Amino acid sequence: MKGIGVLSLVIVLGLSALFLFSDNYQQKQIDQLSRTQAEIRVGVEQLDIEVKRLDTEVVSVKNNLEGVKTELVDLEQKLEDEAGKSQQKRERLTAEVEKLSKTLSDSAIDQQALNDRISTLEDRLESAQQERIEMATQQQELEQAMQDLAEIQSLLRQAIEQIQNTPPDPRK
Repeated sequence: MKGIGVLSLVIVLGLSALFLFSDNYQQKQIDQLSRTQAEIRVGVEQLDIEVKRLDTEVVSVKNNLEGVKTELVDLEQKLEDEAGKSQQKRERLTAEVEKLSKTLSDSAIDQQALNDRISTLEDRLESAQQERIEMATQQQELEQAMQDLAEIQSLLRQAIEQIQNTPPDPRK
């Protein structure tokens, strides 16, 4: 009978040691997950800042494009007005028409450059938003994993407490 009591004591001590080891291992996992979660949060915040900055830049570029379009309309109207004037102003108008044509050409080039810039910024914005969604999903998965680990740790503690609190079998 003493052998059974000693065996029970050894089993309880072994389970206690196993619990302490697994508890330490799980705590390390929880700590690592917490650090990863903090890094993801920082990344999400940085992406939010970048998205806001890109939104502001897109609005600014769109406003500039509207200004160029308005300038183009104004220049085209002015060109038409000058072309309809009398023959006496022909020489003077020739110089003015050349000047306006150059400005119009430069404005068209500027408009194309702004359109290209808007396209690039919109692509970057879409990419940043997709990364933000992915990081938020990763953060949710990480939080679920931490909850699962906490539940497992609680179950292990309950099991060890039940084993430790079980009175020895009087028949043994």
